[in-house]
Formats: sequence, structure tokens, C-alpha cells
Amino acid sequence: MSALASQIRDDVLDARTPRQRSFIGVTIVHGPDMMTLDCVVRDASDTGAKLSVPPLTVLPERFWLLDRRQAVAYDARLVWRRGDFAGVEFVGERALDEARDHETRMLRRIWIEKAPRAGID
Repeated sequence: MSALASQIRDDVLDARTPRQRSFIGVTIVHGPDMMTLDCVVRDASDTGAKLSVPPLTVLPERFWLLDRRQAVAYDARLVWRRGDFAGVEFVGERALDEARDHETRMLRRIWIEKAPRAGID
């Protein structure tokens, strides 16, 4: 399990599970052109996350959520949207270090572009 998954999954969308606040930069990737949008995970759980996104941004029903610190992408489903927050459910996870199919290779390329680099501010 990636570091993001560990942190994200400590929080919840579901009120039955205790929440912890977080501030983790992630990237939404969606559509056939693999469009990107940077956002922040505010809290999450094993099953989903609360994202902070620009209020006028239209989000698709399904998209990938890239952990910029780890080579992993979460298959996310939009559950709710209120102002500059969105709730998503995790419906899958894909390791990007084993990019065998075209979509995973594209996600990996985006991750490489977005991933923080040691020694670079």
C-alpha cells in the first residue's frame, strides 16, 4: 500500500469511520485525452476521499487520482460535490511501476511529470 493510500485511508467519506485531516497533493486524470487537474486530499478512508477542487471545475463521474509521491493511481468515482469539495469512492488501484497497457503507460508519464523531485523546490 502506498504512502498516500495509508494516509488517505486513515480518514473517511463515511461518517461511521473516524476521520483525520490531511493535505496531500494529488492529480485528477480523466478523459480520452488524459486531461489533468491538480487538487488536494483533505481527508479519506479505505473506501474514498474528500478532495478540495476549484468550485467551477466540472468533474467527470469516473477518473484516476494520481498519488504524486508514489507510483500509484486510484480509480475514483465521484459520489458528491459541494462548492470547492468533492467526495470520491475508490473502486480500484493501479501500480504505475508495471505499466503494461497503454492507459497505465500514459498515467505513468503524467506521474513522472508531476512527481516531486528530491532537491527541487
